[in-house]
Amino acid sequence: MSTIPSNLARVPNLLVSSMQLRNLTRTNVQFVNVQSQLATGRRVNRPSDDASAAAQIGVLDSDLERSEQRVRNLQHAGSVLDVTDSALSEISRILLEAQGIASSQIQSDAETRDAQAVVIESLLTELQAQANREFLGLHVFGGNRTAEPPIVEQLGGLRYGGQGEGLLTDLGGGLHIPVTTNAEEALGSLSARVRGQRDLTPELTEATRISDLNGARGVGATLGVIQFSYDGSSFVSVDLARADTVGDVMDMIGAAIAEYEDDSGETVLEGSRISLSGEQIVFDMASGGGALVFQDVAASMTAADLGLTQTDFQDGVNENGAELNPRVTSLTAISAIPGLTALGSIRITNGGQTRIVDFSAAETLEDVKNAIEAEQLGVRVEISEGGTGIDLLNEWSGAHLSVAEVDDGFGQTAETLGIRTLIGATPLTDYNFGRGVDVVSGNVDPMTGLPDPTRDVDFTITLADGSSFDVNLHPEDTTTQAVIDRINSEAAAAEAAGDIAAGSFTASLGIEVNAIVFNDATGGAGQLDVAAQNGSFAAENLGFMDGTWDAGSATFTGEDRTTVRVDSAFSTLMALRDALRRNDVRGITFAGERLVEDVDRAAKARALVGGRANRVQIATEREEDRQVQTISVRSQLRDLDYTEASIRFNLLQTQLQAGLMSVAQSTQLSLLNFLG
Repeated sequence: MSTIPSNLARVPNLLVSSMQLRNLTRTNVQFVNVQSQLATGRRVNRPSDDASAAAQIGVLDSDLERSEQRVRNLQHAGSVLDVTDSALSEISRILLEAQGIASSQIQSDAETRDAQAVVIESLLTELQAQANREFLGLHVFGGNRTAEPPIVEQLGGLRYGGQGEGLLTDLGGGLHIPVTTNAEEALGSLSARVRGQRDLTPELTEATRISDLNGARGVGATLGVIQFSYDGSSFVSVDLARADTVGDVMDMIGAAIAEYEDDSGETVLEGSRISLSGEQIVFDMASGGGALVFQDVAASMTAADLGLTQTDFQDGVNENGAELNPRVTSLTAISAIPGLTALGSIRITNGGQTRIVDFSAAETLEDVKNAIEAEQLGVRVEISEGGTGIDLLNEWSGAHLSVAEVDDGFGQTAETLGIRTLIGATPLTDYNFGRGVDVVSGNVDPMTGLPDPTRDVDFTITLADGSSFDVNLHPEDTTTQAVIDRINSEAAAAEAAGDIAAGSFTASLGIEVNAIVFNDATGGAGQLDVAAQNGSFAAENLGFMDGTWDAGSATFTGEDRTTVRVDSAFSTLMALRDALRRNDVRGITFAGERLVEDVDRAAKARALVGGRANRVQIATEREEDRQVQTISVRSQLRDLDYTEASIRFNLLQTQLQAGLMSVAQSTQLSLLNFLG
């Protein structure tokens, strides 16, 4: 209240006015604060209202802002996953419809099949549209690359341009759920791989990087401190942490041993001292001395990774450490690959396009990769997972990849690099996109019930002079070379029996073509011909029924049946369409079988997306519950108790009125009021 304290008797008017003004001001300030609180509904409007509460409110506000952003992210993720689920539902419907067509056309006629091929073509178009489905600018099947359509047409095929497993966003709570997916999960492997068939493991050189080593333990090499002891002396430490190459390691160890020799007066190494042999570090030990022993420090495994702990390096002997197994990298030099000094050219065919790729100027595997990919044939080159060679990946659905040799005098470049699609060791199960080669075997005479070898004949080869011989492939003939050997064996038997002239026939693997080639030396006026027998599909599966005869060279070249096709739903629908157009019952059957796998794959992808959507929904509900709790705590700290504030408002209003009345009365007093 605006009163004069009782302990003051007579005071100046100025002091009275000052005290009354100060009391009125304080009351007015409190009155305005209450009015502000009532107007905003908040108890704390500025830090000065309650410093401790304001600090806590600031933390809660920041947490709520992040939480609201996470909820928005979760809601967006849920929407994207809903669109993905819808697209997968349509994809499953398309594949099931195609599967139904394949089943219905097994017993149909050519005209109906041709009409159904048009339907499959429309399903292909629809499938591509679903694979390119987008939501708010995100292509849901693009993996990490969502700005552009993931499936694009190129040279008559379809190329997948997506990348990665899926786009991640901040969903909170340690939740790492891709909001997009890649087309491989839903539509199959859109990059069929030609796995390198040769171990290109390079030789160990001083320039080999430590990071490119598999190490003696096969787990790479991590560098740290190692110790060595000579002839039982105290161990000396060598810090290899800064080494980058094998040469650096050799220099550091050599320098440490040289320092030990100077300090001790002993000779540990002589001659070449430390060198390399094959994939090992070699120590040239001095004669008449003791053993050099290496060990690791504490939990470090550096010496073990470098192959130095498996051997006690004895005196007078060039002792080798364990093999360090360098990995193949893009920087691996061609000259560092054992048995390989220079490369020639290879022939790559994909999507009906053929290119001759020249590697004569290549110095590293990176040069090989760049030369292949520069041809833009939908072929990507990668280092194999184990770091032992290179793999080729076909990125075009509907295109058939083939890699063959070029007879340019450099030898077999494609086979040397391990990337030729047909070699002698190629298993027959790789033929015809995994269908393999069917042979007849174990047939019996229906009259006697005894084995009948004539009923196991798969095909007959008729030479240009009209002579012929039968070929009976056996189930144990499981590779291309085994088939070639069997054919030559049957030809030799026919020569011995006088059925064909001696030296008139040989079978071999083509050089510039990926096929088995027959050479006819009979000089006949006709041409070599292959005819299937006993209902066997072996000749067709091996490409002999669609082979070509060259009269000039008197050679018969089979068709390449080992091309690499992308294993995807697109490839299956294209194969079904083409089989329907060709009236190919076996092709229709095979495509129908593959569609079963495609339908299952789409169903699994939809289940995966559904699981992600469920997790996102649960996370959204959890985040919203956290928001409610945070808002409740903040409300307790910040929001106003209207009842209490209303009472204070009335009290302050009364106090202000009383203060004003007191001021009015006190300003009317004079000296006479005190004297009277």
